[in-house]
Amino acid sequence: MTRIGWAALLLLLSCGDPELTQLFVCYEIDPELVSAGTTTRVCAFDDSGAILTGCDDGTRIQLGSDGERRSQAFVQADAERVEITLEGTVNRPGVGEVELSQSIDMPFSPGRIIDVTLRLENACLDRICPDDETCVSGRCVPIAILNERCFTEHGDEPDPLCADMDSRLTRGCPAPASEAE
Repeated sequence: MTRIGWAALLLLLSCGDPELTQLFVCYEIDPELVSAGTTTRVCAFDDSGAILTGCDDGTRIQLGSDGERRSQAFVQADAERVEITLEGTVNRPGVGEVELSQSIDMPFSPGRIIDVTLRLENACLDRICPDDETCVSGRCVPIAILNERCFTEHGDEPDPLCADMDSRLTRGCPAPASEAE
């Protein structure tokens, strides 16, 4: 092997695997909102505005018709932050179709896998929030998460001291069955 070949081999061996940095998102819907006419979709984009998934009416998830939790991981690439929105259209008797959503805008956390839960909530049906806020547990809160103190590591129980804080971070997102076994 040439001197350049050995140098390249040593360089490759000295490089470890990059730290895995991702958000693990669980999508949920209140049981009262589950019906054959309920549709749900996800839209996610990074801080440069590039679409990561969804963001059109053709990309739907089955959440609204069966009520089962769905999950998805977002791995950090070139972006520092990601904004994710869970949207739904529910049919309310006597009212018709009502749009409902919950969003989160948060940073990737270097070397960590953080659990996040977005939930379409019955308590938010009649709540209209300003553009930079989203409805969580019936109240408007900022979409952007700036404090990492209550981030929950993937598969761990949320910090009980954060229980009254933002449920998008503290509702918990269990590991998928294949990881838990």
